[in-house]
This record gives sequence, C-alpha cells and structure tokens, in this order.
Amino acid sequence: MPSASPPAADSQRTPPPARVPQNLWTEIDAPALARFSPSTAVVVHLAGPDPDGLCERTLAALAAQRYPSELVTVVADPALAADALAAAAERHSLRLAAPACDDPARAAASAGELVLFLAAGALPEPHCLAAHARWHETVSDAVTVGRSRRRDAAEPDQGDGEAAALETFLEATRSLTERRADLFRVAAHDNVAARSQLLAALGPPRAGADPERWRLDLAYRLEQAGCVFVPESAAESTHHYRQPSFLAPQAAADQRTRSLIPLQGFPARPAAGACTAPGAGAGAAGRAR
Repeated sequence: MPSASPPAADSQRTPPPARVPQNLWTEIDAPALARFSPSTAVVVHLAGPDPDGLCERTLAALAAQRYPSELVTVVADPALAADALAAAAERHSLRLAAPACDDPARAAASAGELVLFLAAGALPEPHCLAAHARWHETVSDAVTVGRSRRRDAAEPDQGDGEAAALETFLEATRSLTERRADLFRVAAHDNVAARSQLLAALGPPRAGADPERWRLDLAYRLEQAGCVFVPESAAESTHHYRQPSFLAPQAAADQRTRSLIPLQGFPARPAAGACTAPGAGAGAAGRAR
C-alpha cells in the first residue's frame, strides 16, 4: 500500500495515468452493479465535525453496506470524538484506523486501495460502496462522484439546493462529457472516491486548514493528474441534519455550488490532443487494475 508520508522527490511518486481530456467516462466498460462482486479494500474517510451527533448513524449505514465487511476500514477526522467513535465502531463491528498524517487524502490512502470521502452524519445507501468500487476495479484513474442529498430532520420536505445544483452542473456539462475549465468542481464535495495510488501520487495540498478550499484543491489536483470524473447516480448518500447547526446563512454557504467559489489560483490545464479511450492504446497500461 502507498506510504502515508509525502514522497521525498517527484521522481519517487507514482506516475500519473494518461490524460483523458474530454472526460469520456461513458467509454469505460464497468460491470453492472447487480452482477458486481467487490474485491477492493475500501477506506472511508469521515470528515468532521459532527455537531448533530449523527456519526454513529453513518457507521451503522456503513456496516449495512452490501460490501464485504472485511474490506472496509474507517479513518476519522481528528475533529471527531475519538473515544465515542471507537465505541460506536466496535458496536457496529467496523474496523477503525487512526489517521497516519495531517493531510486527509494521504491519511486515508495509507489504509486501503480505494478512498471514499464522506461527511460525519451522512447515510450512504446500501449499494453506495459497491457503486463507487465497480468503476475503480475497471480503471485506475477514475474519480467517482456520488449523489449527496441534504435533509432537515425537522422539515424533511424542504428543498435540497445542493442536489439541485449538481443536477444543473451535470446538465450543463452533458453529464461531465463536455470539457470546461471548472469541471473539477464536481468532485469538490463529499461522497467522492479515488484510488489510493492516485491520491498518493499527488503533490502536497496547498489549501491549509480551510475544508472548502482543501476539497476544491484536491479536485483540481486530481483533474490535473488526468483522472476521469464519473457521475454515479447509484452511489447515493443522505445527510440528515438538525437545526440550528445549519442555520439558513450557513446552509446557503455550504451548498455544493459553491459555484461562486473563485477560480483564482486554479488555472486550466493546457489543451491536449486526442484522448485515449479507457483500456485501449497507450493509456491501457495506466488503467489496468
């Protein structure tokens, strides 16, 4: 497994995969979810904090996944209460690993082959892990983007601006198959998965302690590494929250369309030539599992 410690020099990093500039994820022949038998070790990184105390519900949902339990490990954000989390993990028979370094991506990458980023309090549907993993067992440079929904526990019928923003973005980019300078934004949130080897090959984060900026920076660096963004509607997760932890102004700022986050500092990569279809030609070696 990749080391959690940053490489000493660029030459020691795993070479990034071949670029697919037009993001033709539709050419990837992933197995049908109903026939998929997972074999990849998954580490779920739980991001804190958990002001509503719903993290145990997340662990219960992970324990109920239709995924081999021996292949699932949880790495928790230091902002989460370690003792309470350890007790909850034991109750739900989940393997819990301590972060190996400060960078969440590298910490999670040291514990499994595939990393799924979730927020504490999120409730992934039973097929969520498998829906992500089926793409990563087919190609090595995918970044799968699941569907995240927010629900106010007191007002379950309240509209979900975050989910609506994702659908608008997918429509505007023809389900991510139309290249645009800010395509990487689609992965700047939770319920996103990437292979550990890909994460370990990235340079150190530039965003400091700001979680929003960190997610945006990680998504940008994945895009620059040449990954393929794959929208996966079957990888669903719902985050039930209780007021007043998300007051109206906070909820508005937290919506995934931080489409208002400036792109300053995230220049578009140079236009590349014709892309290589996944699993074919020069890119095949980089994508073979």
